[in-house]
Amino acid sequence: GNGAKENTVHLLKLIGKTKLGAWKIRNVSRVQGAPRLVFDISAMPSPTGDCVVLIIEDVTDRAALEQRLIQHSNETKLLLNVVAEAKKYYEGILEAMADALFVASPNGIVQTVNSAATRLLGQHKGELVGSSLDALMNTAPLLSFEESVRNIETTATSKELDAIPIAVSSSFIENDTRRHIIVVARDLREKKHTEAEIEKLRTQNLFLQEEIQSTHNFQDIIGKSPAIRKIFKQIEQVAAL
Repeated sequence: GNGAKENTVHLLKLIGKTKLGAWKIRNVSRVQGAPRLVFDISAMPSPTGDCVVLIIEDVTDRAALEQRLIQHSNETKLLLNVVAEAKKYYEGILEAMADALFVASPNGIVQTVNSAATRLLGQHKGELVGSSLDALMNTAPLLSFEESVRNIETTATSKELDAIPIAVSSSFIENDTRRHIIVVARDLREKKHTEAEIEKLRTQNLFLQEEIQSTHNFQDIIGKSPAIRKIFKQIEQVAAL
């Protein structure tokens, strides 16, 4: 066909230029009804320069292997991109959490935290990763990490060693080789402050109710006493003069 003629003409031109230097090309045979063949064609001038050494090598199998390797490489890159995007997506979710998240090894060594954990304890991620959960919070409610718990109140320890009230929930994830502890801690300081304010208002309300009741009882006593009523009447008469 026309393609074969064009390749032949191109090849003859290259052969004609071989005296100027060696060359190598790859040619693909696309004959209808025949298997696809791939050839590497190389040429170089002879030492005497009066002829051309032409080498034709069948590299069909090698070319197919190279094509498969390129395809696998592209698929691997695509898969890595998907994994990277998925990791970025889930990390974004963890960072958006309002509650502190700790991922720890089976023996309680912190491996990963989110930004809420750093805000809760006043420490950088680098300070928290590698620490023991026991050093960061009272882990007794976690039952030695043997089973999941939910919304158990305990305390965490800030960088300044202040006790921070928290509610913790824990669970586990497992892969083929090891188990990981997931601990979510909710900051209860605002809740505790609100509860204290409500209790303060409730106490003040009870005190006011008692004061009102005492005043009402005193007025009843005054109103029922003839002697007191006589004194008030005399005061009113003097005031009228």
